[in-house]
Amino acid sequence: VHTFPDVVADLRARYAVVLLDEYQDTSIAQRVLLQRIFGEGHPVMAVGDPCQAIYGWRGASVDNIEDFPEHFPAGGDAAAARFTLSQNRRSGVSILEVANRTSAHLRTVHAGVEPLAAGVNGKGQGAVSCALFETYAQETEWVVGEIEATRSARGAGRAVSWSDVAVLAATGADL
Repeated sequence: VHTFPDVVADLRARYAVVLLDEYQDTSIAQRVLLQRIFGEGHPVMAVGDPCQAIYGWRGASVDNIEDFPEHFPAGGDAAAARFTLSQNRRSGVSILEVANRTSAHLRTVHAGVEPLAAGVNGKGQGAVSCALFETYAQETEWVVGEIEATRSARGAGRAVSWSDVAVLAATGADL
């Protein structure tokens, strides 16, 4: 893009507006590339959370999201506007309380990041459980037991269908 300005012109013409998702996980090289293509007033919007930056080990720089308003100015010397999205509609209040306590120290480091608040979502209070096991088999048995207990709570007036159950795992083999 540095050597061939027609490539930049073609990309700018093809993409009138650019949305960068999970921008806190981009590397400096990726940011420089994006700046050379879409900088200098081209409509660019980035979505990200500096408190969720987890890929520093592979070169991601949380400074990209922190300094986005300066890296991609709105026009002239004006810094881009910054908006905070703090309402969470996916989690119950209990889950957000734990998340906010766990991330409190990060919010002191990253300006403009607010604690998460539960939006209207019908999720209820929610529940948080924490456990530590000596073996993988014990952990798996506990997770299965928790799912079974939740599913059997139907008699307590809380219908839980399989589509309401999600398990996150590192690999498909784990599932």
